[in-house]
Amino acid sequence: MTHAIKYCRKKYDKKPIIISAQTYLLSFYESLGFVPEGPVYLEDNIEHITMVLPILKKGKAKSQKSAGSESSGFVTKLLSFLLLVLSLLFIAGLIYLMT
Repeated sequence: MTHAIKYCRKKYDKKPIIISAQTYLLSFYESLGFVPEGPVYLEDNIEHITMVLPILKKGKAKSQKSAGSESSGFVTKLLSFLLLVLSLLFIAGLIYLMT
């Protein structure tokens, strides 16, 4: 997710990033700086919410980084790793179903 955010910031510098997040991952996305907006809605029978990662001014970005703790960084890395593993398993399942 951090790589995707960096890519979007590089490509679309002056625009906020807007995602459709599954509600059970709300705290994960909030840990990355996303802010929930609007009501919860169903998408594919799963609760979702619109989340926005606003554009941060350079001063704010530095203060947020210094405010984070080491354990928070570990949790973020762990969740990122788990998300990668789940994505790979999903892709493997799709390949299995197609063969």
